[in-house]
Amino acid sequence: MLEAHAGQRPAILLERNNDFFEETVPNLTEQQYREQFRLSRATVAQISNMLGRQQHPFGAGKPPPPREKQILLTLWYLGSVMSLRKVAMLFGVSTMTALKYIAEVTSLLADMHADVIRMPETAQEQENVSAAFETLHGLPCAVGALDGCHIPMNKPVNTEDSEAFVNRKGFYSINLLAVCDAKRLFRDICVGWPGSVHDSRIFRNSSLGKRLMEENFLDRGKFLIADAAFQLQPWLMTPFRENQNYLNPDPVNNRKKKHFNKVLSSTRVKVEHGFGLLKARFRRLTYVEIKSVEKATKIVVACCVLHNLSMQLGDQWEEDNGLAAPAIPEGQEQGELQQGEYAAAAGRRAELVEQLWLMRT
Repeated sequence: MLEAHAGQRPAILLERNNDFFEETVPNLTEQQYREQFRLSRATVAQISNMLGRQQHPFGAGKPPPPREKQILLTLWYLGSVMSLRKVAMLFGVSTMTALKYIAEVTSLLADMHADVIRMPETAQEQENVSAAFETLHGLPCAVGALDGCHIPMNKPVNTEDSEAFVNRKGFYSINLLAVCDAKRLFRDICVGWPGSVHDSRIFRNSSLGKRLMEENFLDRGKFLIADAAFQLQPWLMTPFRENQNYLNPDPVNNRKKKHFNKVLSSTRVKVEHGFGLLKARFRRLTYVEIKSVEKATKIVVACCVLHNLSMQLGDQWEEDNGLAAPAIPEGQEQGELQQGEYAAAAGRRAELVEQLWLMRT
């Protein structure tokens, strides 16, 4: 509908769609449904059961909205770059109501993260994860691939230093630091640090990083793998740096180190694939138009939970749109590492170098 006043350009007046959820959605084919909501009907039904019924009416005397409508509106918002206003109109609700739907659903999903996103704790769980990694390129004992990525957002408000959220690429973002397994499931996440903060600093201050430094709970020589931006630890294997380790005049030793780096990088790429799939399925993460760090963080955590739930339910998403490209490594931020700890870490890496060299084909 167009409406114009004298001397003004015609304005497009968008009208609410009052039957989209009730009439259009039920008639979508399974492919159409999945393309629009980024999950299958079966997965959405499972998630709806997990979240339960809406308990609190949105207005006096008004019945609570169907939980499925809240979830589908939220999924449409997370899976697209459509403006919130247009998403609200599509579902026949006000922008304020759409905001309430999204806030409630993302909060409920984020609250589930400890149950859905978890590190392998028992010796058997760790053995299963490491065996899956080993089948890829022969690297033994790895129980997770560690890396970070940026989630672009609007300039934050209500923070002590909004400029701290400007990352080295020049845009505002929060960090998503994650550990993935060989199946691209998230095993641990740390979300919300300002974009300017180095990945290794975030990891040292994360719950997982502190736990590993205080009490290494990984079983019998198991470890995480990461790029050269992180510091080598007995429980964290990183690649050799060319400018530091390839100066050895022994050509065989250099070839061994390069082979180790290749195997480590080829295995570690699973976490980058995980980020790629996450952003491909939930396109909102390519730019979160929100000024609240708390709300942006909840959205990211909710998307990670949805990623794991869908993968665990067999609802795979292979479209990556080039988003799984390897990240540009950051320079290493040095932390404190005692001489004995470094010797143990270097010794463990040297063992792996020899083991992989002997196993090469």
